[in-house]
Amino acid sequence: MDNLHCPYCGKAIEPTDRDVTRHGDFNFLWHIQCVRKANRPTIIRLEEENVRLRKVLEDLRFIINESHGVVGYHLNGDVATWEEFGYPEEIDEVLTALA
Repeated sequence: MDNLHCPYCGKAIEPTDRDVTRHGDFNFLWHIQCVRKANRPTIIRLEEENVRLRKVLEDLRFIINESHGVVGYHLNGDVATWEEFGYPEEIDEVLTALA
């Protein structure tokens, strides 16, 4: 690791550094804390987006709990149940993963 420097802070990366990460098979090395600091605005934006998406899923889950399915989907008068669409299991899986 001679002459390798963190692209974020410019400090040398020493062979004994334990707070270093590698990107895939490439020889890009950087200090983990530098990556977190540089990407903090993106992390905050994604966390806020997750809150909004979770609210949408919770609202959809409420609608599913209060109804039997979709009328008119089959074009024959039958109600298409939410289970036919994979709901509510898929929504529950996503909400659990987001928790």
